[in-house]
Amino acid sequence: MKVMVCRALDENENPLWEERFSKEKLKKYKDAAGSVVFALQFQNDASLCNGSIVREENIRYYEELPCGVTLHCGVDPAISTSPEADFFAVVVVGHKKGDFYVIRAHEERLSFNKQVATIERFWNEYRPIHIAVEANAYQKVLVEVLRQRGISVRAVHQTENKEIRIMRLSAIFESGHIWLKREQTELIGQILSYPNSRYDDLLDALALAVRSAGIRKVDFHSIPGL
Repeated sequence: MKVMVCRALDENENPLWEERFSKEKLKKYKDAAGSVVFALQFQNDASLCNGSIVREENIRYYEELPCGVTLHCGVDPAISTSPEADFFAVVVVGHKKGDFYVIRAHEERLSFNKQVATIERFWNEYRPIHIAVEANAYQKVLVEVLRQRGISVRAVHQTENKEIRIMRLSAIFESGHIWLKREQTELIGQILSYPNSRYDDLLDALALAVRSAGIRKVDFHSIPGL
């Protein structure tokens, strides 16, 4: 039996199967998932995967933080201070009307006690609504220690792989709702080099901070082929 593989949209952006996937529905999927996932799953086109998931032209920069933002913080803990280990990372974002402004992005190799002290310092300096901390495995201990110190912690139990989490971020970057400072070079480097970067801890912390703000999660599993 011969199988034909077709794109959901033809070269004129017209749907090939209007009854199943209307142009409006396909646009909704693309806006939610981003161009990379849409190209893979609906256009059978892997060319966008040859580079970074987030394109440089989709990164926006700001000079002055708008008034009236709510502050959120994401923390990606680390279990080792070895030179080869991942970094402890913390990102603070301001959220207003669907836009996210990265205020601070910090990564460092620290002992457990110094990670606690750093988080406490960020808590006292920025007073976010709460601090989102990945709470899988050993990180549960970190969550309990922080709560004992009076810090409002949101324990996040990751149930999906990192690729999905970064894809969510790429869709928000593409829609123009994440704003960075130009001096945040480490974060920018990780964004533009993922998935080929050696380290991506700041990206994980950013994803946690954005999730902490309560943005609606894209249900990738509702998208055919994912």
